[in-house]
Amino acid sequence: MRDALVGLAVIAVVGAGACTMAQAAPSVSLICETRSPQAQRLCAAVHDELLRRGHVIAPDAPMQLVLIADATRRDEIQASMDVIRQGQRQRGQTGTLTVMDRAELPTAQIESFARTLLDKAGVTSH
Repeated sequence: MRDALVGLAVIAVVGAGACTMAQAAPSVSLICETRSPQAQRLCAAVHDELLRRGHVIAPDAPMQLVLIADATRRDEIQASMDVIRQGQRQRGQTGTLTVMDRAELPTAQIESFARTLLDKAGVTSH
């Protein structure tokens, strides 16, 4: 019985430490280089997804995310996400979101594209 109680105490302490670490959300700076209304919608979706993942958005953060997006048509957008840490810029791959059955990109698909760009850039939840 005593061994079981000791095990519980260790789990409780580790769990409490994890909660404290989760509260200290990392800050990021989001820079959107957009050239169209569709690209601005993507920037807003990236911003919202960062907040949902527990990040704090601050202009002077140690990590900068640079969204480079353009849409020449209402049913297509091209974008990439660069990450800048300690002065080093890591270029992200360019992705394209296209719909064929609608005149405009649906919000849900733009939000999904934002999640994909952040995932590919290695930006995780906290």
